[in-house]
Amino acid sequence: MPTLEFEPEEFLSNECIRLLMLNLAQHQPFVQQLQRLGQDCPTVTRYALSRIQAIRSRADSLASEREDWSEARAYYDKLSELVSDYGLNPQWAMELVHMAVTKPKALGIAPFEFVEIQPKQYEITWSDRFVTTKNEIRQHVLKQFEEQWADYEGQLRKAGFVRLHKRGRLADHMRWVFKRVCLKKSWNQIATSQYTSKDTVRKTAQPIIDMLGLKSPELKGGRPPGKPLT
Repeated sequence: MPTLEFEPEEFLSNECIRLLMLNLAQHQPFVQQLQRLGQDCPTVTRYALSRIQAIRSRADSLASEREDWSEARAYYDKLSELVSDYGLNPQWAMELVHMAVTKPKALGIAPFEFVEIQPKQYEITWSDRFVTTKNEIRQHVLKQFEEQWADYEGQLRKAGFVRLHKRGRLADHMRWVFKRVCLKKSWNQIATSQYTSKDTVRKTAQPIIDMLGLKSPELKGGRPPGKPLT
């Protein structure tokens, strides 16, 4: 559950991953490559990714296992190349894309981690010796709250929280990320298609790209990355 202006980064990143993968699920060239992977490597695609990694990591193989060994090496290399070509983060994308080779609906599933948030209490005090009017009390209380809230924000960031992202716009923003990272579109191309400014698109999408560890393309005339999520 969110806490005022902040939420656990896991909540936001998982939802961003889910939306990004849904965009890929609707991108026919990507789906066709998944289908080719399944057709080219029909045996090992039925295995868990961890088993494929174990098979391919062997220095040699028994004659009875040689076919699986060769297929596992070829499949893993093609899978890695596909993940890289679309600018995805292999730390989480390899597993999701592998699952999607045999289960296309898996593209809409992202890992989820529950984080329990403890309620926050503030203690505000004042003394009639120092504040004598209602307005002075109000200003005194507000000052204490701002100081405590600033400290609380720092604690939240250290604990892995980020500012709440407007959920009503997140699908649009992830579409921008998809176009930038996966389709290699320029900020200007994306902005033109969305009838907004290049700076708006870049400042919104780049922090999400950084958070998910995606590979932003190096295009001519590009702008420096935006500020990280805070």
